[in-house]
Amino acid sequence: MKEKILIWLSKDKKPAMGKGLRLAHNLIDKGYQVRFLPEVAELLALPSLALKKGEEEELKLVLVGGGDGTILSASHFAAPRGLPLLGVNLGRFGFLAEFSYWEASQAVDDFFQGKNIIENRMMLVAQAKDRTFYALNDVVISKGGLSRILHLETRVKGELLAVYPADGIILSTPTGSTAYSLSAGGPIIQPCLELIILTPICPHTLSARPLVLKPEEEITIRVRHPNSNSHFLTVDGQEGIPIGDELVLVTKAPFYAKFVLSSAHSFYKKVRSRLRWGARKGVE
Repeated sequence: MKEKILIWLSKDKKPAMGKGLRLAHNLIDKGYQVRFLPEVAELLALPSLALKKGEEEELKLVLVGGGDGTILSASHFAAPRGLPLLGVNLGRFGFLAEFSYWEASQAVDDFFQGKNIIENRMMLVAQAKDRTFYALNDVVISKGGLSRILHLETRVKGELLAVYPADGIILSTPTGSTAYSLSAGGPIIQPCLELIILTPICPHTLSARPLVLKPEEEITIRVRHPNSNSHFLTVDGQEGIPIGDELVLVTKAPFYAKFVLSSAHSFYKKVRSRLRWGARKGVE
């Protein structure tokens, strides 16, 4: 038998579930040992393929089928375990996914034959209320729907940087630079770099601009004079908690997300094709 692979699918995305199942059968026919998360295996009526407790140590690859949200979710499982992520776009946008559905099976073969590139992507760790969260894209502190403007006391290694009057603040990795941070006016950063992007959300001052920081910096943020408990810490758009005036500490995570990439693709091509960077009608 060949290597053991976890196929990571979102149980809420039925079209992706169908394609993921067909891909699993293809890989099984090639001799790979395929596993699903237990709740996905149950929905697919394949209990024998459910990942069992302790099998995580036997996995060699996590194949993620879906859009960017699914890849973000899978990174929280794979990165702490040092497992490579092979993203297959079964969603709509899929900026983080490297391969199409039709390329997926061959990409797995190429990975185990050492033909693909493994790129380390920096992650962040956020600590608040005695809880720890890991982020591949970003850590966001924002107000609730009816909250007033926030005053965000921001310090770098204990030194006051600014008190931002804003709707919130985004601390982003280079991978997350093309996500929420970009929408808020942040720069596009090549994802293999290591740095932290600080981007205020709708700042109520013309002097507030995105700031690029060293990856070793320790950033603390506190909401001054919170007017309610409707301020939120959100991580990768996947999970979060309400916060008051608690300190939120954000630093570089002690591990990386390992992305499987193809030499036939490039970050610049993705920026041109998916973000329509510099596109003009009738001009390639």
